[in-house]
Amino acid sequence: MKNYSKVILTGAVLAVIGATAAIARNQGERGMGGPMGGPGGEKMYERMCSADAPKMDGSKMVEHLTRKLTLTDAQKPALADLQKAMTDSRATAKTALCADPKPDFTNVPARMAFGIKVAETRLNGMKAVQPKMEAFYAALTDSQKVTFNEMRHGGHGGKHDKGGHGGPMMENDGK
Repeated sequence: MKNYSKVILTGAVLAVIGATAAIARNQGERGMGGPMGGPGGEKMYERMCSADAPKMDGSKMVEHLTRKLTLTDAQKPALADLQKAMTDSRATAKTALCADPKPDFTNVPARMAFGIKVAETRLNGMKAVQPKMEAFYAALTDSQKVTFNEMRHGGHGGKHDKGGHGGPMMENDGK
């Protein structure tokens, strides 16, 4: 009975490993997210690390928020500080994620390791930007805070806004 249990347990473990590898490969081929492939992996790496990667300086965000929130001259320095923190955070992320040789995205452990590195880099970026975001938010009036809080993905604002990924801080034009 003990041997039978070991055979069943070994079979179950192998089935889980096989299923994980198959799912990871399928996600990578279809461009799906997650630590096993897709935008969290090779496609994101290529977009971010290529020599012709778009430079994101936050200027569209500043223009949009200045217009949408009708910022006063007194509030604009807090937004400029936020923009600088975000630009610096993106540059730090690019350095951290693109400095090493390109990960081998053909195997699950390398994709997972890169996914972990992406998650840690994103968390560090959010921690770096948070104080400037809080300072900007504190500088807003109650009415501006309501508008800012209602902004949805893509940064266009409004209760019915569908937009793209990233929220009001991303420069993706809703795509």
